[in-house]
Amino acid sequence: MFAPLLEYVDSIVPMSEEEMLQIKPLLYSRIVKKGDIIVSGTETCDFIAYINKGYFRIFIDHDGKESTIHLAGPEEWISAFYGFIKRTPNRENIQAITDGEIFFIKYEDLQFLFNKSHSIERFGRLLLEKLFVNKERRVISMITDSAEIRYNNLIKEKPNYILNIPLNYIASFIGVTPETLSRIRAK
Repeated sequence: MFAPLLEYVDSIVPMSEEEMLQIKPLLYSRIVKKGDIIVSGTETCDFIAYINKGYFRIFIDHDGKESTIHLAGPEEWISAFYGFIKRTPNRENIQAITDGEIFFIKYEDLQFLFNKSHSIERFGRLLLEKLFVNKERRVISMITDSAEIRYNNLIKEKPNYILNIPLNYIASFIGVTPETLSRIRAK
């Protein structure tokens, strides 16, 4: 059942059969329906998840207005990382945009594996480095690039997002209104 995730992990940091056997019993699978909130902005996120199927958004609700701060699809990772790492309630909500399936591991189980295996700990570090670099690129892009450039970069880097994620979430993610996104798309 968890073959796609285990293959992904092994492609980043080769794991021994023993390490794979340690990981498997600590993994969970969850089928989600479109619209499901899998983490609310008032709770501490207790997991990190690999997306096997489907598309998700992470958003914050600020003064009654939702702002999408992250989008993710198959073979990507999601969590409300601030709450997950700091072990405090987070402001992020994670919502399924489509029906999907996630494979996840709980915080305590991940810490157990990090303490037991250098390879698993290394995988975690490399994954967090990748996520940090992507977040940093996004912050810089939001400051320095026009909305049109941000949209075109999204099309180049994640063309499946445009096909599977409603345009109002895409607009929010690149920091524009749906009307502005319509004008950008018309060009």
